[in-house]
Amino acid sequence: MSDLYKCNFLPLISKLRVDLEKWNNLHITVTGRINCIKMNILPRFLYLFQCLPVFLPNSFFRQIDTLFSSFIWKRKPPRIRKGLLQRQTSVGGLALPNLKYYYWAANLHKISFLIHEQALNWCTMEIKSCSMSLVSMLTSKMPMRFSQSSSNLVVISTLRIWSQFCSFFKFNELSHYNPIYNNHTFPPSLDPAFLHWKSQGLAKLNDLYIDNVFASFDELSQKYSLPKNHLFRYFQIRNFVKSNTMSFPFISPCTIVDELFEKSFRQKGALSKIYCLITNIKSECMEKIKKQWEAELGKQLSEVDWKRALSQINGTTSCCKLNLIQFKTVHRIYFTNSRLSKMYLNVKDECNRCHMSPANMTHMFWSCPHLKNYWAIIFNHLARALEITLTPSEDAAIFGTFFNRNWESYTNCERNTIAFSTLIARRRILLEWKSTNAPKASHWYKDLLLFLDLEKIKYDLRGQPSQFDTTWGAMINYTKTLKTL
Repeated sequence: MSDLYKCNFLPLISKLRVDLEKWNNLHITVTGRINCIKMNILPRFLYLFQCLPVFLPNSFFRQIDTLFSSFIWKRKPPRIRKGLLQRQTSVGGLALPNLKYYYWAANLHKISFLIHEQALNWCTMEIKSCSMSLVSMLTSKMPMRFSQSSSNLVVISTLRIWSQFCSFFKFNELSHYNPIYNNHTFPPSLDPAFLHWKSQGLAKLNDLYIDNVFASFDELSQKYSLPKNHLFRYFQIRNFVKSNTMSFPFISPCTIVDELFEKSFRQKGALSKIYCLITNIKSECMEKIKKQWEAELGKQLSEVDWKRALSQINGTTSCCKLNLIQFKTVHRIYFTNSRLSKMYLNVKDECNRCHMSPANMTHMFWSCPHLKNYWAIIFNHLARALEITLTPSEDAAIFGTFFNRNWESYTNCERNTIAFSTLIARRRILLEWKSTNAPKASHWYKDLLLFLDLEKIKYDLRGQPSQFDTTWGAMINYTKTLKTL
């Protein structure tokens, strides 16, 4: 196994260092650098992860993370937490690959075959090389000595990876799919009575529950046709479950371990689905950011509204630069004077335009008195172009959506137009972030028309020119009626 690591992973890391050093001087945005990792580097590692069951320690992934961080931030200190970058795009992240999670996902994919596809030749060979039930080892509490369970190095390595995964997420409960028969942690399990239970469909711990409550012997006898002389065996298995389950007599919450054993992942895209399951276990908490916005806006944001705001980060446009602007806005990455005043004594917590305090994110994007006319003109243009009633709102001005309103009452084209147009408006504010003057609405309109040319190219390349006309036709026709911007 050590030779597999030396001959495959070490050369890959050396090549990775050379490539990242070569790409480091290219003029690529943060999003572009993340996409380089996703499209060029991730497939190289995935190939090895899926082909070689080599146990990799945490130090290996820390080394890779250091290389990624140096490349993304051009050898400078990181300005955004890695956890925020690694969140999925559907929940407002930039989908920076987490190699450790992909490593586990690749190996969990193979473990799912050992559970659901045991007739395959390689699965049969690995299962027979074990001195005890492989499913029992995978669904039991950790840790355990795997070297005593099999002489097969591939199996031992796979079990070590499984143990590493469970230890990281602190999965130390018995799985719902822990077998009743041939279970090394339950000594009486080899009794012929439990083999009979298995033949009747009572094969795993999950089967012992009815309506999420541990069933009585009479209920199990009626459901699985168990003989009355198996009552003592019932007491044995009940005592085993009670001793190893904190929630007894109620069923324990379902975990990713149970999801993995519940369904087969043989279909296309299975590895990505497992990766998504893993990322959902322990993703970067957004509650602190949400509360900061609530404090500034002076209102509570419902979970539906907050999820919509996060989905707008990557759902407004396919332009990476614009997506990055919205990402930094929602995640409060930009340095306001309010934030800088807490870092430097010579910086005052006041707006450069109106000299009011506090100059926080909400003030800089919305509540500054000098921005009132700017946003009024923008919302007026949008309302006249789309022929709808549209009142200036901090929700749309900052997040590109409406909170506590019937956002769904607008058509999909209207929502896209509002979200994209307000995003361009936020970009114009950022371009004049330190200016003493408010941005001009005419500059916003020129920026909008410029980016619409890029949007048209995008739709043409996708073979959907009619979709562009449907979405932006009203805005373009309105522009033709204007005598001046």
